[in-house]
Amino acid sequence: MYIKTLKLEQFRNHLDKFFTFSSDINFISGLNGTGKTNILDAIYCLGFTKSYFQHLDKENIMYGKEYTTVQAECSDSDIHSVRYAYHVHMGKKLWVNQELVKNMGSHIGRISMLFFAPYDVYALIESNEEKKRSFDLVLCQLHPEYLNALSQYQKTLKQRNALLKQIQENVQTYSTDLLGVYDSLLERYGELINTYRDSFFQTFTSFFEEVYYQICNHVERPSLSYISHHKENFRAYLSQHHSRDIAAGRTLSGVHKDEIVFKINGLSVKSFASQGQQKTFALSIKLAQYSYLAQQKKTNPILLLDDICDKLDTQRLTQLFTFLNTLKGQIFITDTQKSRLNELKPNFTYQSIEL
Repeated sequence: MYIKTLKLEQFRNHLDKFFTFSSDINFISGLNGTGKTNILDAIYCLGFTKSYFQHLDKENIMYGKEYTTVQAECSDSDIHSVRYAYHVHMGKKLWVNQELVKNMGSHIGRISMLFFAPYDVYALIESNEEKKRSFDLVLCQLHPEYLNALSQYQKTLKQRNALLKQIQENVQTYSTDLLGVYDSLLERYGELINTYRDSFFQTFTSFFEEVYYQICNHVERPSLSYISHHKENFRAYLSQHHSRDIAAGRTLSGVHKDEIVFKINGLSVKSFASQGQQKTFALSIKLAQYSYLAQQKKTNPILLLDDICDKLDTQRLTQLFTFLNTLKGQIFITDTQKSRLNELKPNFTYQSIEL
């Protein structure tokens, strides 16, 4: 599917804007602060019912206003229109084909998309939590049961940690009954999360390596490894380590502690890679996720690429755009320089939008 038109009303710095897009590559240029990223984030709201950046929906509203709406006309056999709205007094609502969506979670994955922003380079390289979030966004679009298990696990983990803190502060009221309930839930949801993650990484690595080599011409040898912290008989393990968790005031074992390790030529990307190498690595992760999603869902996701040209040399940029040209879905690219693509002379046509 692809988005044909987009109408923004009081969304961040866009008071009232209307855009028409190409089904292929859309290049959005403009100076900093003109709202390029906000256009991409508005599209993201249509797929995930929330912003890629903001934690609160009210932060999507233009300053001094009470509501915002994002509406798109789509080309798809199932979805013809999507409308996201948030009002400070009425909350958030979403309509698909003019019908109100009652369960927001059920919408995740109906419009597959991936977002890459400059912050993602730092986040993916520096933060293990952001690494897992990036891959979780892929799995949630593919498997509703994974989305549910992840949500329930996070909710249970928060409750268990709060109880551990209470016990830590007042050991006299310590009881294992409620802890045991949380242990059982963490085992149930953690087992499902671990199964999906393990299966995913067994096949994803080849997608990632293929993308990276196309951008770097086999000059560098990347690697990606997943380290699970889920244990067999997890409930019994948690029960045996109650005293340790109480002392810490938090749960020290489980899939929330899973690790994802990035390396180039056997060395840590975080510690030894240049800024250009780090951005290439992070971009390759996102583009490999795109290829994986496309294969699994048998349809091409929407790809949102914000300011991807910064910190990449001409050779890497040329290889990157050559790879993008092989993708079949709708792509949005933002840049401060309108002349960027003319200078690179990519072998593809694109629609240019200047703000």
